[in-house]
Amino acid sequence: SLQAQRQPGWEWQNPLPQGNTINAIKFSADKKSGWAVGTNGAILRSRNGGFSWEEQLSPVNTTLYGLYVKDKARAVISGASGLILTTANGGRKWVARTTGTRDHLFCLTFAPEDPLHGWAAGSFGSIIATTDGGLTWKVQNTHTTAHLFSIAFRDAKTGIAVG
Repeated sequence: SLQAQRQPGWEWQNPLPQGNTINAIKFSADKKSGWAVGTNGAILRSRNGGFSWEEQLSPVNTTLYGLYVKDKARAVISGASGLILTTANGGRKWVARTTGTRDHLFCLTFAPEDPLHGWAAGSFGSIIATTDGGLTWKVQNTHTTAHLFSIAFRDAKTGIAVG
């Protein structure tokens, strides 16, 4: 289940009609438009800060792990087996992108103030990068086989991945 906070406490939300585990939740800068993703290809959308949710049509039935929300129309999802999904229309259509990896991608991020440069990280030291906002991805050489569960970047050239 999901939680939405109203001062002073928490209000529990049940994102029906689905019952899948939720792995990530993110909102755009307007704090109203957001998505949640999870198992079995679950993609949920909120337009009111998380107080209600609608299920979106997912093109996959695999686990979705990571989520980056650029604005109310554009978002990127990472998932099992090297999956990257993008939307540019608020999630009416999600497009699978070629990544060059079959490793699970647990997390993703984009450089601050730069919607073109992004990275996703995951199992066995896998990191992929995009320079065009998520349309195309290239495998990066990391020299590690550790699973990477979080990634952050200071700018388009300096970042850190941990696992």
